[in-house]
Amino acid sequence: MRTEANGPAGRGRPADPGIERRVLAAALTVYGEVGWAGFTLDRVARRAPVGKAALYRRWPTKEDLLLAALEHLAEPPGDEADPADLRGCLIGMTEQVIDMFVGPKALVLPRVLIEASQYPPRFDDMVQNIVRARFGTVRTVIQAAADRGELPARTPPDLIIDAIMGRVISLIVLTPGARRATINAERDRYAASITDFVLRAIAGLAGGLAEVHQFPQRRRGDAFPSRESAGRTASRARSPHLREVSADQNGRLTEPTQK
Repeated sequence: MRTEANGPAGRGRPADPGIERRVLAAALTVYGEVGWAGFTLDRVARRAPVGKAALYRRWPTKEDLLLAALEHLAEPPGDEADPADLRGCLIGMTEQVIDMFVGPKALVLPRVLIEASQYPPRFDDMVQNIVRARFGTVRTVIQAAADRGELPARTPPDLIIDAIMGRVISLIVLTPGARRATINAERDRYAASITDFVLRAIAGLAGGLAEVHQFPQRRRGDAFPSRESAGRTASRARSPHLREVSADQNGRLTEPTQK
């Protein structure tokens, strides 16, 4: 009797339910390692490993395969995500951003961003697909939270997304390379601290949100709201799910010890 690994006893080989997952994961790995110039279907087939015939039946060209793989790099939030849970959705997004920069796919996004300027327009489309899949749902969640009063009025969704992205990138750049694996291993903790820090900052800015978001177009001499006025506005707009967080002397986000 022949096993599935060696081939079926009857006519034809049964479909391998894991082939697509293996191929797409292998495609991301290969692309991250060698870039577009070295990316070939044969290379992916060897890495998966799968037969080349099965690969070519599903993805006739390397463009088709890489586009399909990048859609998995840009996976949107799962069905279990509660769109009414602002903090939970932002933590989920932050975990994905951390994974993009220090997880197993960490080489892929820099490749795409660099090669988008070398091989347009296809890579430009890939970048936009990643952006839409990653952040489209989150923008809707943030806007709904502002409409419910959980965030200050007129909170620009992109301001929160930019703040989270900036904090993640800062954390990664300022962490020695040998220790970056710890960030990914503890990304749930880092994601929660970053999210809480950003939400507290947004509540503190409150009335100055529109000006902050339009910073490049601010008029000379314009000022941010004073701490006193920002604090008063923040107390009116404070959301019950915001936690007290601060940064230690090394820039790491911390939460106060419960007494």
